[in-house]
Amino acid sequence: MEVGAEGEEKPSEKDIIDVNYSRLLEWVTSRKLVRSDWVNQLSAVRSKIAAALDRIPDNADVGPLPSPNLITYTTCAKIIELLQRTESSEKAMFGWGGFKSKTLNSWASIVSDYEKSLLFIAEASQHLSRMVDFEYPALKKDVTRAEGQIQEICKKRADQLRTANEFEMKYKAMCSDLSIEGSSVGQLEKEICETAAKLLPEAFEEVTVLLQEPPVREATEYYGEFVRFSLQASELPVKGDDIELTKLDFIVKHGNVPYKEFVELLDGAEVEVTYESVPTASTTIGNRGIDFGGGGIDFEGDGGIDFGGTDAGSIDFGGGDGSIDFGVDVGGIDFGGADTNGGIDFGDSGGIDFGDSGGIDFGDSGGIDFGDSGGIDLGAADDSSGIDWSAAMVLESSGVEKVKMTEKEAKASLLNTQGPRSDVMNELLELSAFLESRIMDSESKSSTQSFNEFHSAPTILQQTGIEQLQTWCTQVKAVLALLNSAQTRQLIQIDSSSGHVKRLADKLAMQKKHSKRFRGLASDQDAKEQALRETLQQQSDSLKALVGKVRDMKGFVENALGEQKGYSECVFQLVGAINSVR
Repeated sequence: MEVGAEGEEKPSEKDIIDVNYSRLLEWVTSRKLVRSDWVNQLSAVRSKIAAALDRIPDNADVGPLPSPNLITYTTCAKIIELLQRTESSEKAMFGWGGFKSKTLNSWASIVSDYEKSLLFIAEASQHLSRMVDFEYPALKKDVTRAEGQIQEICKKRADQLRTANEFEMKYKAMCSDLSIEGSSVGQLEKEICETAAKLLPEAFEEVTVLLQEPPVREATEYYGEFVRFSLQASELPVKGDDIELTKLDFIVKHGNVPYKEFVELLDGAEVEVTYESVPTASTTIGNRGIDFGGGGIDFEGDGGIDFGGTDAGSIDFGGGDGSIDFGVDVGGIDFGGADTNGGIDFGDSGGIDFGDSGGIDFGDSGGIDFGDSGGIDLGAADDSSGIDWSAAMVLESSGVEKVKMTEKEAKASLLNTQGPRSDVMNELLELSAFLESRIMDSESKSSTQSFNEFHSAPTILQQTGIEQLQTWCTQVKAVLALLNSAQTRQLIQIDSSSGHVKRLADKLAMQKKHSKRFRGLASDQDAKEQALRETLQQQSDSLKALVGKVRDMKGFVENALGEQKGYSECVFQLVGAINSVR
């Protein structure tokens, strides 16, 4: 202790000696603190440790011990403390010879050898170099790699879950577009068809309501009057097909009626609905043949057809000799004549009497009258499809046309039938283009010009202005937009094509399958992450234990060096990479 000017005691400052841990062994041997043959000494101590381990009693409470190569000076000192619990710690007479227990004496001798020539410092230097230069970097690298793998797995799992959610969102969006819940993948086709069967009539009803509102009705009347007036002004013949939007006008007046009613009202034809026949008789396959029920062919017996004859396998036609009995002896056909030759009696002349002229009377012309054209009209010459016998027009004696159609065709509404629906859309497009043309024409002409042009026109043409035309055009375009909307087109395709329904269901099922697959992959990543986290925990524990061991051994060496003779006033510090072990 030093005394200051005011009489206060001040601690004396000690010299600090920095020793690099990697050159510790060189430092102690160069100063003769450790003998230069320490390697041989340490090998001898190792041999004594191996022998002492074999002499430890079974009842000694020393716990699990490491291998001889891993036992250090501090381990030996701890073993002595543990052995004193079960072994006698009494000293020999006069304190000579150590302990009375041979086991304690063996380990005490090992500790004494370590302390001679500071052999434990040489051993500590070896352990520090191995732990700092090799074990710590390896464990640190393992921990870093495990942490990186966990981060990669977390990122991959997040990507997989995001992909699964995207497929799930696509699935829900597609279900929303189809107005279905999609709760069961196996029932998708059924749900799609049931939803379409419900929504399509509602969509057509909405279209019908718009068509029957005043704007469209007035627009169709305006179109007809304008075309009629224009044709009359041009002195051209006026035909009904030129001035009428037939299908559109029909829906405006009568609504979206069944196709059967449309044909009856528009064409004045009689509709004959054909129904699919359902077989009622059961067909049974027996051991011999097919039993078609009573009155059928009996294959029983010997496997032949039994027509009622007496002989097996023969047909009894009434004749005794197996021939056909026509009622006369000669085997001919008896037409009532007296001639026994079996011929046909045509009368006295022996021929067919066609009347006075001896021929067939076909009328004045002497031929068959097929009408004005002189032939049978089988339809248009350019009709390559031939005669449609499933929905053929039959000309009855009363002159009323009869149309054949299936029950499904008859019950389908006008808008739900492809041909009439296409005609309605074409007529709406024509009406929309006409109204737009009239709007542009009216805007480009003055009121005087319009008056001079339509002074003799019907009232509706004279009183309709641009605003009214624009209102009509807006309504017509709204109907077209509704008919051409993606949802309406989708519903029509679903209603008309079972293949389209299957494709939609397969596409939905594929989205669900992808979502499930990516969720499964994400779940697999959970198991991998759990295994990696367990490994990381073990590596982290090992790293923490190594850091503590390095810190304790460093402090032990620094204190041991400071206790040596001549260095009591010095403070040793091991420097270098050892201080980065934390």
